[in-house]
Amino acid sequence: MFSCAYGKLFTCKCPDKLFYNEEKEQCDYKTEIIACGGKPTVPKFDCAGLDNGLYSIESCTSPNFYSCNGGHANPMRCPPGLLFDQTKKLCEFPDRCEKKAKTFPGTINSTIAPNTANPNS
Repeated sequence: MFSCAYGKLFTCKCPDKLFYNEEKEQCDYKTEIIACGGKPTVPKFDCAGLDNGLYSIESCTSPNFYSCNGGHANPMRCPPGLLFDQTKKLCEFPDRCEKKAKTFPGTINSTIAPNTANPNS
């Protein structure tokens, strides 16, 4: 992989057993890289009580989103370089995403911290 800093090009190498993930722009495990045949870990999402449709845990921060149908969540993923925009209900370029959309926390795993801020403060 290559990195630019202070107008100079540097060649970087990932540590042992890690590979460069172009989508995340960082070193990652092969199982997390789609281009290497991996199936990235996707947080679980609870569609119970939601209308059928497309939802994300947090708008414009991830290419991962969910299609809720009859209370069941089907994980989906935007093409490389795009993020899911909850307001527009589509995959969008990061600079065109509307980040202030309503989010749906659902049931998430421990790798993503839920928003615990008090809305009354």
